[in-house]
Amino acid sequence: MYSLILWDFIPTHFMQQYHCATDAGFTVYKSIDQWKQENPGVAETLTPIDKPDWIKNDNLTRVQLNQRFAWEFEDSIHLFKIHEREQRIVDIKTGEVLARNVDFNTGVGNPYVSADSIRDYKWWIKVDSCPRFGSKSKWLVNNDSFIDFYMKSKHIKGVR
Repeated sequence: MYSLILWDFIPTHFMQQYHCATDAGFTVYKSIDQWKQENPGVAETLTPIDKPDWIKNDNLTRVQLNQRFAWEFEDSIHLFKIHEREQRIVDIKTGEVLARNVDFNTGVGNPYVSADSIRDYKWWIKVDSCPRFGSKSKWLVNNDSFIDFYMKSKHIKGVR
């Protein structure tokens, strides 16, 4: 009887951990300092956009941070409904990706808010994101996380 309800516990956790170990993490392709060197004087002209529009196109959402940078995130679903979220900081003018962050969760929602399927009631397979302990090198670049890089690219004028 338990197998009818618990059959997906082990494969779901295994696949989420597999994706976390092989595909997840934070990568900086070009630092803010490198970008400033390649674009002299531009950073001083940029101002943060306080209430930007969220432009959604299928699975891709783009939020403009200032006149030159945007935060993009894209969601996709893998086997056993493992959700992948890829976030990027992009130079709008060149299309160049400066930084990328990839994370995985099991895609189980909160049944008290909205339940899309019986899977949302399976609290035992809920994993919010990849574990951060023990693998800080995957989530930090020069002691900065993706949110630190996001803030530096948004408020680039004040970054020294």
